Amino acid sequence: MPLPGFEQVPRYRDLIERLLGEDIDFLPPGFLLELDRPEWRYLKRELFWTTGRVTVAGGTTNAKINVLNPVGSGRLVIVTGAVLVAKATAGQARIAYDAALGATPANNLSMDTRAAPRVVSTNLISNNTGLSGVFVDEITTTVAAADAVSRVLPQQPVILSEGHSVALMNATVAEGMIGYLWGYERPARPEELAQ
Repeated sequence: MPLPGFEQVPRYRDLIERLLGEDIDFLPPGFLLELDRPEWRYLKRELFWTTGRVTVAGGTTNAKINVLNPVGSGRLVIVTGAVLVAKATAGQARIAYDAALGATPANNLSMDTRAAPRVVSTNLISNNTGLSGVFVDEITTTVAAADAVSRVLPQQPVILSEGHSVALMNATVAEGMIGYLWGYERPARPEELAQ
């Protein structure tokens, strides 16, 4: 069924104009705009990203990787997954939003080579700030060298407006970590930021 009025929604209008290469008044039958192919997301200016492999040495407290949506980005950053790879000892990993930020910011990596390296989200690391933030997931490994994979983020992503962050933290004090976080980002519209 055609969707009259879709052209009033800017991100759908942008997608259809770029996908079909023309200005049309109605959407042909068979297009499901929110169940679209991953490669079409670029046409809506949605960019997949990953932190890539991030290594944090053991320190005085807890090893941590933050993903930050910088102030002034003009984008929403959606975090859809995280893994602490081969946790050295049995124990916990935690995921929280708005945890204390680490240092040494690095740009996240675009997962779409058409956009590289245009993602605005960054990652930061620390090993001296302890556990903090609003906890949204807790993963327990019962043996050494097991991956701690988020169960929550694939089902309920964290949506970051400007200045907010998500952290993957090793709950074992003074133990280093290797981790990855991933998701996507897109331009934010003013009405999406109103509270």
